[in-house]
Amino acid sequence: MSEFSTPILLIAFNRIHTLEKVFQRIKQVEPTRLYIAVDGPRASKMPEEAHLVEEVIAYLKGAVTWRCKTEFLIRKENLGCKLGVSSAITWFFENVEAGIILEDDCVPETSFFKYCSELLDQYKGNNEVMMISGDQFASLDRLHDSYYFSVTPHIWGWASWRRAWAKYDLQMQGWPACIGQIKAHASLPERIWAKYKSYFDLTRANQIDTWDYQWVYSIWKNQGLVISPKINLISNIGFGNDATHTVDPESIFSRMKTGSLPFPLIRPADIKRDRASESKSYDLVYPPLSKRIVPAVKRRLKRLLSFGASFF
Repeated sequence: MSEFSTPILLIAFNRIHTLEKVFQRIKQVEPTRLYIAVDGPRASKMPEEAHLVEEVIAYLKGAVTWRCKTEFLIRKENLGCKLGVSSAITWFFENVEAGIILEDDCVPETSFFKYCSELLDQYKGNNEVMMISGDQFASLDRLHDSYYFSVTPHIWGWASWRRAWAKYDLQMQGWPACIGQIKAHASLPERIWAKYKSYFDLTRANQIDTWDYQWVYSIWKNQGLVISPKINLISNIGFGNDATHTVDPESIFSRMKTGSLPFPLIRPADIKRDRASESKSYDLVYPPLSKRIVPAVKRRLKRLLSFGASFF
């Protein structure tokens, strides 16, 4: 197997059962540079968590069996989603010019790595392109090109450059003064913009412990574009009670199927936003009210029937 030279950051915490599946995919490409960040246990709230985190660290320290430069960032105390993840990414880009970021519940399809590597090199000098996503929620099989340009980042498996992450604003210090500029660049349907505005307000007020809305904000504030693949390359297997945000195991986004992206990649003729492809994803992620009612009723009925069946 040829060496995979694109650096990878793996962000882990306390779930070895999902981590092992992600790591096995990383192992298939045998990267020559692997950065591993592990947040500390929540000792005061969950005393038993220290054992789980230690189990994760022990596994990772023994899992690299190929020639690889491995660096660890192991936190003694828990920083949480906002500071834990964002500081890990900052640490990564302090050491590399460009690379791939994976969390411990996001299983990549093998072609994801080559896709990211090629596009990191292809667009390294284009400041407008700020991120490469591996997620695709819509069905875009008929799209001629291998990927398209969007304004919407999806972070279950992605890649970027130091030059882009340097514009990351964790505290969203410019919000809401720059709301007009950001709204104009995002140019979203009003129902979707209303959601993002609410998320930005809550994040700015420290009412959401997260790092990713700040990344969306930073991309939009800097007039950035995101690359999205025509085929989904990431499956999030972390939905459940032990997750921080993705707690509904019945979500349509849980364990989504992945496909292999054919090579050589077919590149779009122009670097411009593909609103048609973007719209298909919006309709699935942020469906209008009329499209939300029927699935919600079906899920409710399924739960009621399952509950009733336990008594017969």
